[in-house]
Amino acid sequence: MKPFLFSLLLLFCLLFFDYQVFAQVGSDPVAPNAGAVPIDGGVLGLLAAGALYGAKKFHEQRKNNKE
Repeated sequence: MKPFLFSLLLLFCLLFFDYQVFAQVGSDPVAPNAGAVPIDGGVLGLLAAGALYGAKKFHEQRKNNKE
């Protein structure tokens, strides 16, 4: 019961108490390519790793179904 009450109190505090965050205001010159985000080899590496992981899981599932 105690962990439940603690979780409920924490949830109440996070939802209903207002915290303000202040940041320093400074001059930020806009770079010519400010909106451009390069899609590099990292994304392709993640896609390849996901494809290999999916193929491995598919192979394991198929191997278990044969037995």
